[in-house]
Amino acid sequence: MADKRTITYQFAFPDGDTKEFSVDLEVPTLNFLRPAGPAPPPWTDLRDSQCPNCPLSADKHARCPVAVNVAPVVSAFGDCESYADVDTTVLTETRDFHKRCSVQTGLSSLVGLIMVTSGCPVLDKLRPMAHVHLPFSSGKETTFRAISAYVLSQCIRQYQGRSADWDFDNLIHAYDEIHIVNKAFAGRIRSMCANDAGVNAVVILDSFASLACFALSKEWWKDFEPLFAPCAVVPPQLPVETVGLLGS
Repeated sequence: MADKRTITYQFAFPDGDTKEFSVDLEVPTLNFLRPAGPAPPPWTDLRDSQCPNCPLSADKHARCPVAVNVAPVVSAFGDCESYADVDTTVLTETRDFHKRCSVQTGLSSLVGLIMVTSGCPVLDKLRPMAHVHLPFSSGKETTFRAISAYVLSQCIRQYQGRSADWDFDNLIHAYDEIHIVNKAFAGRIRSMCANDAGVNAVVILDSFASLACFALSKEWWKDFEPLFAPCAVVPPQLPVETVGLLGS
């Protein structure tokens, strides 16, 4: 059996109703480990509202991998209003998170985690961020994590002897593609949901993706520059020969 990490989302409603979902991720790949269950519903068919930029072939992939994994969550919240209050608790192996929020806010974190770990070739670019999953994150926190993860990925590419993208062109392109997937997937969910909680969860994710893409198209580093002011100062006690390693 593969090693795994488990992230559990618990939703407690004011009327006493509760819902719980555990996301098992294979270590170290962070692949979503799909639990045994009933056959996926018809709307998960790959050809049903297939994303226009989806590189998967229906001959080899009968089902959309994201839809299959998100389907149980969408079904469970199909009768929930997006703005209803819920106490959301997220349990991880290192810490717990709790927030009283709208259903769509709690769902957005859960659905986002499932989507980027389900094996979608487009959303896979965001899978490394699941390593430091941050529920209820703000737009600026998401942008910070996305840029940090991308810089680390380019460092690894450089250490492997491959070319690195320090202009962030590939990241901007990736977010453009992610926006297309989010928009199409929201439409897929809308076609079979009575209420809007699931749809709005994806819309929130897409707003963060759009915010990150917009930030990257500008001088994004200026927003974070004050945070790194101490990194630009070389301690006077360091030998002169180390200055070149730390920058000036």
